[in-house]
Amino acid sequence: MQNDVDMMVDMGSVQSLKSVIDRVMTVEAVREIASAAIAVKRYQLRHGTSPPDLKALVPEFLAEVPRDPVDGHLLRYQKTSDSTFLLYSIGSDGVDNGGDASPLPGLKSFQWQRTRDWVWPQLATPQEIDFFRNRPPK
Repeated sequence: MQNDVDMMVDMGSVQSLKSVIDRVMTVEAVREIASAAIAVKRYQLRHGTSPPDLKALVPEFLAEVPRDPVDGHLLRYQKTSDSTFLLYSIGSDGVDNGGDASPLPGLKSFQWQRTRDWVWPQLATPQEIDFFRNRPPK
């Protein structure tokens, strides 16, 4: 009987530790992404275009290229136009979904850290704004 209790306590400790590690990883990813997004915006303001890659931000705007705390690789970045970009972490599932910002299965609320990849939010397009404004009320 005591072994069963010890095992349940150990399992609870493991789950608690995993929860703490997941929270720390999420906070660190948000910090890295936000710092990189600010640096990209500063680069845009100074040079009139988005940087070709995150390495272009060093050393003028960042001390080093930001890393994804999930897998240790560089944060994922793509210049999509002169004024927009895709910047993301692969997220808690550890799978690079190419910047997929759709919510994780089973989640109904939207938070950018609860999506397949953790993608830095961009301004809504005119089409997205029209869709939002014209959707039926709940």
